[in-house]
Amino acid sequence: TRESPSLSVLLPAAVDDIQLINSMSGQAELDMAVALLTACMDDMQMHRAAIVARTEQFAEDRQLREQQDREYQEALEADRKRAEEQALQEQRQREEEQQAREEAEALEAKCREREESLRRRARELAEAGEGPEATARISLRLPAGQRIDRKFSPEAPLETVYSWAEVAPYMPENEGKGLVVPERFKLTSSFPSRELTERERTVAELNLAGSALLLAEVEDEEAEP
Repeated sequence: TRESPSLSVLLPAAVDDIQLINSMSGQAELDMAVALLTACMDDMQMHRAAIVARTEQFAEDRQLREQQDREYQEALEADRKRAEEQALQEQRQREEEQQAREEAEALEAKCREREESLRRRARELAEAGEGPEATARISLRLPAGQRIDRKFSPEAPLETVYSWAEVAPYMPENEGKGLVVPERFKLTSSFPSRELTERERTVAELNLAGSALLLAEVEDEEAEP
């Protein structure tokens, strides 16, 4: 047991932690009490500095953890956005490739359909023959330099000559010649030089009997809208 009277200096270090800084018991002179309190004040300053340092360290540690958490979340978000962007890019690429395949298939189907139509018309024209009324011979020079000719009725419209020129590569007499006729073309006469566009007019009206025509490809800017 402590002798009475006694003097104790306590420091509440935490809610549930009270520390004894110093104490004295028994009869004490004033100078001794002042000295004790002065020494305790120094100890309390040290304790206070330690508490402040721990608090500041705790705050710094918490701030560091929060910063690390933010950086981690930002990195996760950046990874997520990159993954989304890559997925979108891959999806766009797949869609573009699919569209290109579909366009290529559609173009190929269109070309096959056109070729089948030209072959059918060529067979029909070959089976019909020139006929006894076909007395107007017309020769045609293709873009590659080959020449072909056929007889037409003077009353046949110019459209008939265009139709023959279009199916010429598929006519039986032209097999193996490697004739190429552009999908869009025009016919022009040599003497006089003029473009033949009045397709409803007849061979006789256009004075095409015995003429040599030139077949030329129609460029995109020349095509009608």
